[in-house]
Amino acid sequence: MQNVASGNTILLNPAATRLVAEAAQQVDRVVVHDWWVYQLITGAGGRVVHDDTPTLLYRQHDVNQIGSNDTRLARLRRIRQLLEGHFRDWNAVNIAALSRLEEYLTPENREILAEFAAMRRGPMPGRLRRLWRLGLYRQSRISTFALWLSLVLNRI
Repeated sequence: MQNVASGNTILLNPAATRLVAEAAQQVDRVVVHDWWVYQLITGAGGRVVHDDTPTLLYRQHDVNQIGSNDTRLARLRRIRQLLEGHFRDWNAVNIAALSRLEEYLTPENREILAEFAAMRRGPMPGRLRRLWRLGLYRQSRISTFALWLSLVLNRI
């Protein structure tokens, strides 16, 4: 539901490198490469280790695809993207890419992917029940609220 691994901070072991290289040959399009790598590796049952120790200076440039989310203006841009349906479109691309790679996913994660895809369709009560059952969340309360709001607005 949320990219928690910035591309310039990802370090892959040899098994993860092989997985990503092989899987990349089978997908036509991904939204954000680092988000897709994170989804693929965790979906395949890979272990992710997150080190909170800052070790590099992150710099923004004018052509960043998404950019940081640490200012009020940046958060407002994200809310606008949500309301305009960008995240819905991105989720559709991610679902399509991961669905082509089901052979790599654990049985549990295949089921989660199918439930997530189904959650985006159908009547509102069913969508809300599926989201609750899936237990999906984001890294902050306000972001989790935005996730639920996007479902209500059919923007997920």
